[in-house]
This record gives sequence, structure tokens and C-alpha cells, in this order.
Amino acid sequence: MLGPFDLLVWLVGFLAELFVVAWALRDRSMLRHGTLLLYVAALAVDEVLSFSILHRFGFASNEYLYYYYYSDALLTLLMFMAIAGLCSRIFEEQERSWRVRAVMVLIVAVTVIYATAVTAVKHQLLATSFAIELSGSLYFTGMMLTYGAWVLLLKRRDPRLRLVLIVSAFGIYFGGQTVTYALRSIFPALTALHILPSLMGAWLPVSLAYTFSKVPDEACIPLERLAGVR
Repeated sequence: MLGPFDLLVWLVGFLAELFVVAWALRDRSMLRHGTLLLYVAALAVDEVLSFSILHRFGFASNEYLYYYYYSDALLTLLMFMAIAGLCSRIFEEQERSWRVRAVMVLIVAVTVIYATAVTAVKHQLLATSFAIELSGSLYFTGMMLTYGAWVLLLKRRDPRLRLVLIVSAFGIYFGGQTVTYALRSIFPALTALHILPSLMGAWLPVSLAYTFSKVPDEACIPLERLAGVR
């Protein structure tokens, strides 16, 4: 059963997701991050559906178990679309050609297909294990792509602060989820690890809500400050 802490984390994340979607209607500059907004909206819908299934069938039911892992894999794929959109925005800031953007999108697509195919070969009959392996593989791949986006940001003398914070939020999220899945595969009985995915899931929309509401789209940060040089 979910305790008060779990419900609090769920509520904070859900409210942050609704806030981001609502703020996009107010701040038209957020429409430049269309794939990111689509992902956040999908997160909000998933919260409602997962809570409904949990309330009807229970936490230990097969219905909730299958829904959780497959929705997690689907949301991770949508997150890759959001990352591709972020990379496209970074390329746009650096005035890179459309060919470079197309190559980046192709790399993301091939990476997702590869991770899915490898996982399917390893678990042809175990559906839930397939979803777990897929999510873990995609989180690791997303972490590497996010670090690649950081390298792209460092190539610009004064990158936009909003982009820096968004990429940082994804980097922390992917890194935390990757470590969590790795530790859960090694220590499956360790109860403390089961709350980390929900904490990381709340972290991402909360950080995005702060970034979009507090940081103007035109704000930039000097490379020296970004690198920690004084």
C-alpha cells in the first residue's frame, strides 16, 4: 500500500506537471519546446490513469504491475522525443544546418530501436522483465544523450539559461533513474530503493516548473559561470 509519503510525492509531481502545461498557455515562448510539453502532458495523463488503476485493482495486482512498466517504457520513449527537441533547439541556437539536426534525430531513433530490439531478444517471453530491461536501457542511453547535449551547450559562448537548466534537470533525472535500476537489479529486496523512482519522477516536473516560471527565455549565462570559473 502507498503511504502518506508516497501520496505526497505523487501529488507534488502531479501538480507540477499541471502547472507546466497551464504555464505554457500563458507563456507562448514555451511553445518552442513542443515535444517537451507533450511529454509533460503525457506524464499528467499517466498519473491520472495509474492512480485510477491502483485504486481499482490494488498495488500488488497484475493489472497495475503491467500498466506501470509498460507506461514507463512508453513515457521514456516520449522523453527521447523531448530530448531530440532540446537538441534541435540547441542546434538552432548555434545556427547549425537542418542536416545536422536530422542526423541527431536519426541517432536518437536508431538508439531507441536498438535498445528495444536487444531487450526483446533477451526476454521474448517475460513481458514484465522486457519492460524493466527496456526502461533501464533507455534511461542509460538517455543519460549519455543528455551529456552529449551538455557538450553542445558548452560550444556556445553564452547559452540560454533556460536550456541549461532543462538539460541539467534531465541529466539528474536520467542519472538517478539509471543508478536506481542498476541497484534494484543487484539488491531487489532493498525497500529504500523502491521510493527513488517516484522521487526522481517528481523532481523532473518540479524542476521544469521552476525553470519555465522563473527563468525568461531570453536569459543567457556566460560560459565562465557555466563552467564554474570565476
